[in-house]
Amino acid sequence: MSFKNRRSCFRAVSVIVGLTLMITLTSMVSREGWQTTIGNARSFAAPLQDVGASIEIDATHPLGQVNKLLHGSYVMAPGRGNGILDPDHQFNPDALQLIQELQPSILRFGEQPIFEDGIGDPQSRPPARCGWEDPCTGEWGYWHTYEYGIDEHMALLEAIGAENQALISIGYPYALEDSTDPNSCITSTINSNLSQMVNRAMAWVAYMNGDPADTTVIGVDDHGFDWQTVGYWAQQRVDNGHPEPYGIKYWEIGSEVYFHPDPITPEKYGHDYLIFQDAMKQVDPSIIVGAGVSPTVWGDSSWNTPLLSVIGPYVDALVPRLFYPHEIYEPSLRPAVMAAATQADDDLARLRQLLATTTDRADEISLILGRMGINYVSCCEPPPMPTSWNMLLVGVYDADLMGMLVERSADYRLELGIQSLLHGGWYACDIHFDWETGERYKRPDYYALQMWTNHFGDVLVQNAVTCDTFDVPETYGNVGPLYDTPYLAAHTSVAGETLYLLMINRHLTDDITTTIHINGFVPRSNAAVYTLNGPDVESTNEYGSHDTIVIASSEISDASRDFTYVFPAHSVTVIELSWIDRPYRVYLPIIFK
Repeated sequence: MSFKNRRSCFRAVSVIVGLTLMITLTSMVSREGWQTTIGNARSFAAPLQDVGASIEIDATHPLGQVNKLLHGSYVMAPGRGNGILDPDHQFNPDALQLIQELQPSILRFGEQPIFEDGIGDPQSRPPARCGWEDPCTGEWGYWHTYEYGIDEHMALLEAIGAENQALISIGYPYALEDSTDPNSCITSTINSNLSQMVNRAMAWVAYMNGDPADTTVIGVDDHGFDWQTVGYWAQQRVDNGHPEPYGIKYWEIGSEVYFHPDPITPEKYGHDYLIFQDAMKQVDPSIIVGAGVSPTVWGDSSWNTPLLSVIGPYVDALVPRLFYPHEIYEPSLRPAVMAAATQADDDLARLRQLLATTTDRADEISLILGRMGINYVSCCEPPPMPTSWNMLLVGVYDADLMGMLVERSADYRLELGIQSLLHGGWYACDIHFDWETGERYKRPDYYALQMWTNHFGDVLVQNAVTCDTFDVPETYGNVGPLYDTPYLAAHTSVAGETLYLLMINRHLTDDITTTIHINGFVPRSNAAVYTLNGPDVESTNEYGSHDTIVIASSEISDASRDFTYVFPAHSVTVIELSWIDRPYRVYLPIIFK
């Protein structure tokens, strides 16, 4: 194995008040009583034999709860939720099963700027509106009809066990050319009518969270359309079959407005954001309204700083998009993709620092990761670029990015994260749907998220990794230069009597033999292993080979407090260790209960 500089990478330590000290096992203990027992615990810093890399896990040192809301995904409303609904307006059973198995914790709702077109009887909803511009061809056409509206979105959340956990994207600067005309086209320019957009946002919050008895007036927009009262829209929700408010907490104003083809200045966007925020909170003061920012060096100077000069004293949350590497794919890009999670860490740290230097409210402002994942510049590139969006490389990167966010959630005040598109025919969807054949299959980014939702615990525990590193000495898109990025990333957690070790091997060609030492947890010798991998980093599940990349399950029989495991190149591995079933134990009741 050819490696570069060796270094130790240590996870940040959190101090927990009242944490019991590790003590030595002297007596037997009953499972029911969970009394503290004493044993000969090896020092957490004890030296290990050098066999390539090492990880030390301290199960007695909890670092806080895992933020499960980082495990989100995105449903686009047009096209029956991108194929989630069948033509009979029922959830497709195959699609629903795949989503339930994935277990996303929260779903973003977007691409439906005129929300009122998507409520009520599906058979009576308005036809598709004119005014949509194809971003690749520039041709004008029609928006899709809204068979999949906000109530269908909420029903999907309930069906997958994530009831009422939604991020709703307000379509800014989308508005009707004339809100009094039922057949009006949609416009999206710097001159879109602000009063209409704001009143619609108020009506939407009222529909989701309002009380039918609330007489708060929304008002009449500049076109003369009367948006009635909060109670009017809340009653419509009741009439549509949902008496109780949904209680949606998270909202964002616009999506990547800094890239809008009709340039909108950060000052104008900031001014408009404050109008939206004030109006929406008149309906429900408890909601969090996010403003879009760009987590890049360019974004800091061109967008973020002037925007924060306007909204800093008032904003609830910022909504960055973590898309990397913003470069057309070629093989030389692979190390940059493997290091992109480190770049995202740097970008979020810089964004928090910018907040600290521009407003005295930095600690009150959270981050909503509205979208995150791979991005190769443009959706308009010809094949074979679409295949590059779905390689094993992307799955490993997605899992790696999630790991960084899980570890840094408290440091960066992260509310939630939305990974990729959930389902549909586009090449960036976790679940691919072929509109012609009805076939569905899972892509590597689906499995990457599933490793976190199905095979990780509830409470982070401390670990320290010693491994070799690699460099990205040049800039590739928005990644690099980066130096001394570890080949291994380790994430450890507990739930019940199970210790989870999730390891990512970023090396493009080499397996890494790793010595594992565990303090404060005595595992059974048999342990379940789950591995996301494939023949090559450019392997995909496209073109008929839908199981080239899967999560493979296996078992080891030599697990102990000191054992060795070989983590395959370009892989994500979870080892699930169960507490040994005997009366002499070393454990911390605070964690294992």
